Amino acid sequence: MKSLRQLIRIIIKEEVGRNIRTVNNDPIRFDKAADFDVDIYPDSYNNGWVCTIESKLNPELNDNERFFPTEDEAIHYSRNYIEKYKNRS
Repeated sequence: MKSLRQLIRIIIKEEVGRNIRTVNNDPIRFDKAADFDVDIYPDSYNNGWVCTIESKLNPELNDNERFFPTEDEAIHYSRNYIEKYKNRS
């Protein structure tokens, strides 16, 4: 039988490797990680979706409202727009 000291060492080694501070293991969304504010909302008048992109650091990168027929197209456009300027540096 193992001594109490050996048992405590085994438990401590196991616990040191755990990260109890990580609450959310999901990947960071593209619109939250970059320095942009992305707004995508439905447009009931035109039966589609509107996407606006604003840069927090550089107002020259702001994009005016753009109309898209589906929400997926608006998300795709905003993701590509942000990636283009995020990878430029």
